[in-house]
Amino acid sequence: MAEVSQGATVAVASIGQLAKTAVASIGQWGTVAWPAGGDPIDIGLAATNRASNAAAGITRLQLDNPANDSGTITAIDIYCGGAITSLKVGTFYNTGGNNYAERDSASIGPLSAGLNEITGLSIDVQSGDILGTYWPSGSTVDYDTSASSGIVYYVGDGFSGTQTYILASGLTMSVYGEGST
Repeated sequence: MAEVSQGATVAVASIGQLAKTAVASIGQWGTVAWPAGGDPIDIGLAATNRASNAAAGITRLQLDNPANDSGTITAIDIYCGGAITSLKVGTFYNTGGNNYAERDSASIGPLSAGLNEITGLSIDVQSGDILGTYWPSGSTVDYDTSASSGIVYYVGDGFSGTQTYILASGLTMSVYGEGST
C-alpha cells in the first residue's frame, strides 16, 4: 500500500475502496468516522411530499432506481399522508414477466404524517432488486406521476410467495432505502 500524506488528494473508485486500502494511512494523521459495512447501496426514489396519496391494501413495487449493489438495507425513508399503524417494506426480484417475489422484508410502525426515517433495519438486497411496500389499513403514502418506469402493484399482501403484478406507468412512491455491501 502506498503512503498517503496529510492533505493529499486520493483518487479511488469508491468510498468502500478507500476504507479497505487507505484507512491505515489516514489513521496515522487523523480520525475518520467510517460507516459500518462497505460501499453504499440505494434503492427506490426520494421520500418527499408528493401531490397524491396511495391507499392501503395494495402491495406496490417501485420500478425506478433498483438496488445498485448487493448487501443489506439498513435505513428506509417514507413520506406518509397521515398516520399508519403498521407497514411492510422489503426487497423484491422479478421471477419472469410480471411476476415478483419478496427477497426480504421488515415490518415497521407506527408511522406519522410526513417524513419518517427508520434506521436499524436489516433487509437483504441483491443488485437489481426493487423496493416494495404494503400497509393493510390506515392512512396513505405519498406518490405522484413523475417517474419514467412507474410501479407494479398487487391488490393484497404480496409479501409471501410469487405474485403477478399490474403495471402503473409513471407513478413514483415516496419510499427510499439505503444500506451497504
